[in-house]
Amino acid sequence: GKACDACGCSMSPGYAGLLPQLGGHYIGFWWQHQQYRTFPDLSFEPGASPQTEYFNSLEVRGRWQAGRKWQLTAILPYAYHLRQEDGTPKTVSGLGDLTLMAHYALWSSPDSTYSLFRHRLSLGAGAKAPTGRFETPGPNEVANPNFQVGTGSWDALANLSYTLRYERWGLNVDATARFNGESSSTYRFGN
Repeated sequence: GKACDACGCSMSPGYAGLLPQLGGHYIGFWWQHQQYRTFPDLSFEPGASPQTEYFNSLEVRGRWQAGRKWQLTAILPYAYHLRQEDGTPKTVSGLGDLTLMAHYALWSSPDSTYSLFRHRLSLGAGAKAPTGRFETPGPNEVANPNFQVGTGSWDALANLSYTLRYERWGLNVDATARFNGESSSTYRFGN
């Protein structure tokens, strides 16, 4: 079957996002914290109580300007997730899946002191390697993509990004698609 990982953090390591400057080398950190209160469907789990879940990710991000039109990006996350199940904490943590992407500037306005606005439209492609730990679900279980450090699969990424800069202000519109492969245990997340 086909499915989509609609929950908030299943796509986050693939998110290119807004980085400082439009070009040049860059290395930095990206911190993400999300908190959810999950309410189970009592028709499937009678007597189950709501759960509080915390998803924390610290990513080391680097960009290398490989010529006037090419940029190479690497993202390596470290995850620490916490879930309260009936008052008992359950945690998972560790290095996540490494993402490598190449972006090509389809259009970029010149960097000029006479120009107030600067635009950049880039197209990217890349891969996510299964470097993070993935716990295969048991029979009749579905893996929670958010409560994993890795996906266990090689995934392909496609990205389209537009950035508008006015003096020290910027606006970024970014669209990323991830096409998921299959893990070694034949488990596949939805694209």
